[in-house]
Amino acid sequence: MSDRKTDDWMCRNDEISLELIRCSHDSDAMLDRVLVEFEQRLEELSADVLDERTGPPSEEDRRRLRAIAMLSRQMSALMEKSAAVSKLRGWAEEQQRLNMELQRSWRREQELRSDLEGVLHVLDVAILVIAEDRTVKNCNSRFAEWVAISPDDLLGQPVEKFVGEVLPGQTGVAVLTVDIDDTAGVNDGGVAIAQPAELHVEINRRNLPGVGEVVWMRRLPIGDTTWMRQVGSELDELGMICHRINNPLTPLLGRAQILAVRKDLPEPAVKGVRIVEESARRIADDIRELAFRVRVLREQTRQRTADTGATDEV
Repeated sequence: MSDRKTDDWMCRNDEISLELIRCSHDSDAMLDRVLVEFEQRLEELSADVLDERTGPPSEEDRRRLRAIAMLSRQMSALMEKSAAVSKLRGWAEEQQRLNMELQRSWRREQELRSDLEGVLHVLDVAILVIAEDRTVKNCNSRFAEWVAISPDDLLGQPVEKFVGEVLPGQTGVAVLTVDIDDTAGVNDGGVAIAQPAELHVEINRRNLPGVGEVVWMRRLPIGDTTWMRQVGSELDELGMICHRINNPLTPLLGRAQILAVRKDLPEPAVKGVRIVEESARRIADDIRELAFRVRVLREQTRQRTADTGATDEV
């Protein structure tokens, strides 16, 4: 539920509680009026109107007795309704109290959220929460600024409409095409056009139970990503060099092992072969360790420079 809808809901809830309390007071006032009327009608009757020794009551007394009987029935019905309304008023007063506590908590939550928004704004971080149906579940003001649409209007919109294809589980850096409304010239009779803008952003993504997929996006200077791509290219070249060094080492190590077990070689030659074998084995181990570290660094660089399914090309 958006902030605006939540505020409207709490205001409407408070209005209903106040209306119930007002109606209960009106019911009490009506019962009081009927009681006063009942007492006045009783006072109008003569003291001996029901005394059989005085004879039948006059027509005026009969009329008054009928009015009293009618008021008695009305009063009985009103008393039943008043009891129910009093209970309802108690609920309404409790609801109003809880609603006031909710409003205080809501205002506090808005203050904390505003502080968080300010921090994210300074960090230039855009937050997008994606629902299971691939629509916008929530976003912060920075993301709304990126697409020039209010957060409330973004809710329920397809994600791909604003950030292209954001793949599940992706992380790293990508160039996203964001549809931004160019409103220049609207006041002069022009029309707004959808102008794609490329944002070079760092993307991190987490799947939070009960929340959805949270995408954390931050714009990066093009120079930083260009440098990372250059580093990645150098790491690729270093990996190829490791491969080229390792290729001749494998047969060299095999030949050294074969020569070491031959019986017709003199002892100095066998010792030399064993030295070559040991050196080749150590070099091969070091090359494998170096190649492993290069692969790890390259993978980290790749994640920082391209999303899943994307290339290193800007």
